[in-house]
Amino acid sequence: MRVAIIGIDGLEYELVEKFGMKNLMQEEHGKTDLSDFDLIITPPIWASFLTGLPPEKHGIQEMYEWQSRLLKRIERSTRGIKWLKKFESKSQILKRLGFKKTYPAIKERGIKTIFDYVSESLALNVPTYNRSLDRYQSNLIKSALKQPRIFGKKFETYVYDKFYTEKDIFIKTFCKSDLNLIMGYTPMADCLGHVYRGDLTKMWEAYAILDDFIGDVKALAEENVHILVISDHGMKLFEETLYGDHSDYGFYSSNKTLGLNNPRITCFFRIILNELGYDVKV
Repeated sequence: MRVAIIGIDGLEYELVEKFGMKNLMQEEHGKTDLSDFDLIITPPIWASFLTGLPPEKHGIQEMYEWQSRLLKRIERSTRGIKWLKKFESKSQILKRLGFKKTYPAIKERGIKTIFDYVSESLALNVPTYNRSLDRYQSNLIKSALKQPRIFGKKFETYVYDKFYTEKDIFIKTFCKSDLNLIMGYTPMADCLGHVYRGDLTKMWEAYAILDDFIGDVKALAEENVHILVISDHGMKLFEETLYGDHSDYGFYSSNKTLGLNNPRITCFFRIILNELGYDVKV
């Protein structure tokens, strides 16, 4: 048995169903329960998927972190974190003290992920594991939200070009390797959803491309490959602005029947490892 995971940030369950995206829905699909999370944001949710642990146990609960040699010496103590939160609004002071704002990394916490358990596994651009913050993309989203006529096209071009690069790398790696576990990731649905959630034409175009991607993977996969599509959260619509923001549930689909009903995202950790022959307790 091999497992191929495609992580799609911000994939909205309601839109997948509305558009009838059959490849995204697969044999079994549904919503995931995110009630364990106080903040519905990318880093803590993906960290929980990778470790099988709720955010209070793996320690990633914010979008960004401040890091420095001082923090490493005090081993991110509760007192140190409270001190940082106190000065969060005074970022220039922290920068002068040598602190840097970074994307959270699960590796620095000494907690095992699915990739640490499974031999012959590979993570491609997976949040909190090997994905760094794309500041240029974040700035483009902000610009497109403020001035869509000026920055919209540039924003779309960047997001789509990045997606096709990520897709090509995943497909080539998937075809040429005998990995037991491979996971790829794309933020495309999240990026476009924030700016264009109210434009169903643009959202359909994006979801159709994602649906074709999953179709390509399924066409290349042998019968012993379990294909799991997973999102960290969905993308709800703000009627007043037609922009999108994170919904309090995620999405999953599987090409094999799992018999799940509104599962927590942490449950996939054990499902994946058990399927690959690892008996792991969390």
